Amino acid sequence: MKNAHLQSSAKQLEMMAQGHDTNLNPSPSWDFQALAAAGGIKADLDDMIAYAQNQINLRNSQLYEKISLTHQSTFQGAPNGEIGLFWMKTNVQGKSFHWHNGQTGGYSSFMAFEKNRKIAIILLSNAYKNPTEVGMQ
Repeated sequence: MKNAHLQSSAKQLEMMAQGHDTNLNPSPSWDFQALAAAGGIKADLDDMIAYAQNQINLRNSQLYEKISLTHQSTFQGAPNGEIGLFWMKTNVQGKSFHWHNGQTGGYSSFMAFEKNRKIAIILLSNAYKNPTEVGMQ
């Protein structure tokens, strides 16, 4: 992940799409330190693809064994769901996939992957509208 960062440089800000609030009015990007690990990391699509590939071991990472620990379920959630260290796990129509979403000022994201089939979906949006419903389709 070559472009992931917490605080945006002037060059990174120039490259970012304008964020929008729920009414599609322009909204600034958030830089916040107190909760940086819970939504402060900014990454581009190339970085998110690399991250997804590591989750399903397409890169044969030496870290895959440790990455897999984040996939383990810790709590039973909704009737078809579980919660782990970083991921929610949902079982639908005999298929099991891990997913997570996030929103900050003007932006939202969704990632899901199915380890057995080695597939992933990544949705990045420059609007504060939750893409989870679309991603679950």
